[in-house]
Amino acid sequence: MKRKNAFNFIIIICIIITSCERKNNTELTKPKPLLKKNVDQILIKSNIEIIQQEIEAFDSFQKTHQIPFVVTQSGIRYYIIKKSNDKKIIKSGSVVTMNYTLALLDSKICYQTFDSPLSITVNHSESESGLQMALQFLKSNEQAIILIPSYLAHGLMGDEEKIPPLAPIIYIVDILKVE
Repeated sequence: MKRKNAFNFIIIICIIITSCERKNNTELTKPKPLLKKNVDQILIKSNIEIIQQEIEAFDSFQKTHQIPFVVTQSGIRYYIIKKSNDKKIIKSGSVVTMNYTLALLDSKICYQTFDSPLSITVNHSESESGLQMALQFLKSNEQAIILIPSYLAHGLMGDEEKIPPLAPIIYIVDILKVE
């Protein structure tokens, strides 16, 4: 998957460079307008391929681990491990205190917070938009497994530390408190 994405990126760069005209053999001008449409089509096709690969990876993960995930419209999948009778539903603006493990689909653990819980304000913090969206399906005192597509996680660049580019991620969360 990484090689194909890198290859698509190189193709796009080559198209952009070759679509430029040279003035006096040195200065490059703007790309020809007709080729912008071609580049857009290549980008759209690449994004569709990436999304399809992630869906297949999620399907495989679900089948291998035999977990009946709920699939949301955004592509996030979640499974509540421990349900709660608590009435505190998580919504936009809720302050959620939780422990979590963040891993890649190959189960490589990237981050954990079990020594010091994390508190975030849903839809008002810098954590991944996919995590903030997924939390709104949970309640206080629940535990869940959440699969987040790369475009709702760390995207094209990864986190430049432990999460590679275009990596879908897994969160295992334990919601301790909702305010």
